[in-house]
Amino acid sequence: MRLLRACLALLLAFCNQPSTAARSNITHHRNTASAYSLTVKLRESPLWPKPHFLRHRTSAEHTRWGRPIPGLAAKSRCCGRTNPVPTTRVAGGAPAGRHQFPWLAALVEPGHHRPFCGGSLINDRYVLTAAHCLLRRRPRHLQVVLGKHELRRDSGGDVRLNASAVRRHPLFGPLFLGFDVGLVRLETPLSLPTPDNRIAPVCLPERGRYRRATVTAAGWGAQRVGGPRTDRPHSVTLQQVPAALCRILNSPVPVTGSMVCAAGSVWSGGRDTCHGDSGGPLTVSADDEGRQALLGVTSWGLGCARPLSAGVYARVAAALDWILANTQDANYC
Repeated sequence: MRLLRACLALLLAFCNQPSTAARSNITHHRNTASAYSLTVKLRESPLWPKPHFLRHRTSAEHTRWGRPIPGLAAKSRCCGRTNPVPTTRVAGGAPAGRHQFPWLAALVEPGHHRPFCGGSLINDRYVLTAAHCLLRRRPRHLQVVLGKHELRRDSGGDVRLNASAVRRHPLFGPLFLGFDVGLVRLETPLSLPTPDNRIAPVCLPERGRYRRATVTAAGWGAQRVGGPRTDRPHSVTLQQVPAALCRILNSPVPVTGSMVCAAGSVWSGGRDTCHGDSGGPLTVSADDEGRQALLGVTSWGLGCARPLSAGVYARVAAALDWILANTQDANYC
């Protein structure tokens, strides 16, 4: 019986022997990757086709459970279009042009004009922000301002809307900073886009794209640690920082796969998001037209614009399923 079992095992091993190309990949990944990566490469061989669920998770996705994902640049007629402005701080940045980022939202308390956090309009009914911005916040104590350029003045076309609900990602916790995303549901839906594109949504990101791309952050935050916040939104151009380097720079605070890092210059500092920018957008070019996709949500950092540091943002693509599941009553233009 033992001899029969041994013969069967040898026969099965021979039948499942991968091709020469697959064996070379296995050797490479055994030295550089995990056992999970090894399994994936084995299943790419002609003798073991890769299952659908693995193909779905390892490619840039335009679908979710077989249905098109709304809000992507490839599927939307109006998302992510910035308004051109003449070149005229987010720490180390420059003032944003009037309505340059039509999805930029300010979260304020009723009766106040100074935002405690930023956010991004993603459809006619929801603003995406940081989960930590919504801790101990009830809808009746929260309003959303859109189309605003100067906080103390009428910007022309700006709106102030009540919130009807707030939701935080279930995996977010004050001690675990991953999945730092939340949703604010507007009491009154918008008609998008508004005239002159003053209020319009940002595109949702595609999974598996935008590696090490140039990105843009915007918000009403301070320009330096302890400094005053601005009355006009500022923007700053940053570069993505590799995850391995970001973990070193932010040690001992863990940097996980639900986060993305960016900095003006890792070595010299000078450009970054800062206090008051939380919840605001980190966008990246989504297509040849320059439309913007929401890569990240401003989350946390060790200081602002310091040398040998990088800001940390919640990775929107990591929470995309949760976002879509909780915005099914919204319309994407």
